[in-house]
Amino acid sequence: MTGLKALFEPRTIAVVGASNDLTRIRGRVLANVRNAQFPGRIYPVNPSATEIQGLRAYASVRALPEPIDLAIIALSAGQVLGALEECAAVGTRSAIVFASGFAEGGDAAAQARITELARRTGMRILGPNTVGFDNSALGIAATFSPITTERLKSARLTDPAEASVDIVCQSGGLGFALASQALARGIAVRNTITTGNEADCETLEIVEYLLGASGSRAILLFVEGFREASRLAPVAALAAARQVPLVVAKLGRSAAGQRAAVSHTSHLTGSDVVCDAQFERHGLLRVEDPEEMLALAAALTRLPAMRGNKVAIVTTSGGSGGWAADILTAQGLRVGEPSSDLQQRLAQLMPGFGSASNPIDVTASVVEDGGVGMAKVIQSIAASSEFDAILVILSLVAPGRIATMRELLGPILDAKPLPIIFHSPGLPSSDNLEQLRELNGLQLSLREAALALRGLWRHGAHGQRRAAAGPEASGGAVTRSEAGSVAAKLLAATGSSGRDAATAVLAAYGIGTPPERLVHSAAGASAAGEALGFPVVLKIDSPDIAHKSDVGGVALDVGNGAACAAAYARILDTVQRSCPTAALRGIVVQKHMPPGLEMIVGMTVDADFGPMLLLGFGGIFVEIFKDSVIAPLPVTPGEALKMVESLKGAALLKGARNQPARDVPALVKLLVGLSALIGDAGDAIAEAEFNPVLVYAQGAGVSVVDYLFVPRIEARSA
Repeated sequence: MTGLKALFEPRTIAVVGASNDLTRIRGRVLANVRNAQFPGRIYPVNPSATEIQGLRAYASVRALPEPIDLAIIALSAGQVLGALEECAAVGTRSAIVFASGFAEGGDAAAQARITELARRTGMRILGPNTVGFDNSALGIAATFSPITTERLKSARLTDPAEASVDIVCQSGGLGFALASQALARGIAVRNTITTGNEADCETLEIVEYLLGASGSRAILLFVEGFREASRLAPVAALAAARQVPLVVAKLGRSAAGQRAAVSHTSHLTGSDVVCDAQFERHGLLRVEDPEEMLALAAALTRLPAMRGNKVAIVTTSGGSGGWAADILTAQGLRVGEPSSDLQQRLAQLMPGFGSASNPIDVTASVVEDGGVGMAKVIQSIAASSEFDAILVILSLVAPGRIATMRELLGPILDAKPLPIIFHSPGLPSSDNLEQLRELNGLQLSLREAALALRGLWRHGAHGQRRAAAGPEASGGAVTRSEAGSVAAKLLAATGSSGRDAATAVLAAYGIGTPPERLVHSAAGASAAGEALGFPVVLKIDSPDIAHKSDVGGVALDVGNGAACAAAYARILDTVQRSCPTAALRGIVVQKHMPPGLEMIVGMTVDADFGPMLLLGFGGIFVEIFKDSVIAPLPVTPGEALKMVESLKGAALLKGARNQPARDVPALVKLLVGLSALIGDAGDAIAEAEFNPVLVYAQGAGVSVVDYLFVPRIEARSA
């Protein structure tokens, strides 16, 4: 974060290329800097004028009377590097580059020169291809966006004590559009920062700076990707410690650009899935669109934390209440009934034709007394501790409704017993919206209310998990000193599987595999079958064949010695014809395991975020059903259990449709064991796959029937 204070909290600003022409960017940016109530000194730089917009102009940065904290470079792309070199030469501490035409336009070399200059000189650079930033609290508008003018027209500078948000956006235009919409919704915005191409300053470093500067109630992020993804975990931890939620919109839900991979595991963990897992692990709240982002921002700045996901709907319209219940339920929120005791208390506060179940239909008559009845209903629900939030559906079309209820609602909203959101089925009047804002109340559409409550719930749940998290053991079955030795045996094994060494490694980490023998003749196969006990399975062993059944390399349920010999000859012939260049180490004869629920467990290394663990329903259907979940390593027992419970088909593991409940603790132990193994192996393993893993009935354990390890160097060549 070195130098970011000079960039975002400058005392002196030079506008290089400043102009009197307010129709041009270099004219507008100087006007913004002047009009935003910047308390420091401003220096226009342009060799063609001695005065610009009423300020003395200077011919060059070298001619300025003092060193500059921030130089705003309002020049074309071809002039940028020379201007930056001149700034660095006279000790300018930071710069903003508006110009486009760098990496985004195909000129990566020009952008690389900006990066090199920043590294060489220590000058911090925002951009290129940025729209700059706006700090409403300090009165700094280092941007050509009209948002500053609109902000000054409609609102005072943000009070440092006011609950406000920061916006960090890799898209310049969108960043200030979000700020504009936030202001229109009454959300105080402190910083709006657009990062552009990030030749030097990048998103997560800026977030870390904002967290250190304090004052933000939430930070809103719009990203296409993270240039330094390794920063995510420590920055998220800092945000959690400061109790500042990070709300992120990220482009890239498609699987385009997924890297080539050897195992099924990597095919199932596209970059966007990896981001989701990282966000979930570290407590970032991902949103799908600007409306959800702004609704959640409004809720986070005005409402208290949410303990759980049970919502009371208090409505004057039965139809609206039913519709709200459907929308809330679709977002994973619960609309459960009050206890019989609470229902009795509520029934006494409403007409006999109302309903004290949930939705709680108080009828329109309850508001005819100036809101006394409605206020008592809300107070009773809040005092009961049976619900985690309240959605109040109340027409705010007629002006004066909130004003009439203000004395009753004010104390409730000030006390913040739980989140309370209002919804008006008809278009609310500006009078009612303003009155609500003054009370720190919030009016949203039904969809926005549901999304905001879901976000508050997710944020609260992450805080609870973080508070409850203890120093859980990572779960290996060996000591740390032994683990390094065991992992080394695996990595020393030749090829992509190295079965003898791999089997020993798995056993050391408490991961069970069926008894097996590697044979090199038909007679050896018969003898191995007799020794292991029929039935057995035969499978080719080759470092060049990842998926054996695809090339005819597997024979199942082989029942006697003669069948073993025949299967050996058949597999060898088939594989040699289908894969003539594959190196064959022999054929594995393995004890045939009884049927169980087939799962897949695997690991792959993401280029940005490192190793990721995968769990899904497996066998031949792994890529058809794609019911899988991933998590960053390391995985604790609690996190492993959460992975299991996150599967869409988790009911199958608990016992459904007359199926037995499965040994989930054994599956959790397997996940934790693989996590420990990968951690001990360092960065030497690129992919691992256990497929299928047979999960047996409760208490009967699991069995890894087949497995694959891909060393990092082999993955690179693949």
